[in-house]
Amino acid sequence: MSPIIRQVASRRTFSILTRARQVARGFEPHPFERYPISQQAAKADWGKLVKRTAGNAVLYFPGFAFVLGWPLLAEKALRRT
Repeated sequence: MSPIIRQVASRRTFSILTRARQVARGFEPHPFERYPISQQAAKADWGKLVKRTAGNAVLYFPGFAFVLGWPLLAEKALRRT
């Protein structure tokens, strides 16, 4: 074993349980723990959600139409020439 690897291995212990816990925490929908006794749940801001979804739809649907429809546009352009 090289001295560099030996030094790194001696400083940092590897625990499967610690790594599994970190992976499980990565799948949590929120980064911080919320205590329901000391803090009220936030109400949903439906106006903001609808506005964001509508803004995304304005960009996505024409974009997908262009990406999926360019062969038809090219065919029509080539038939005219």
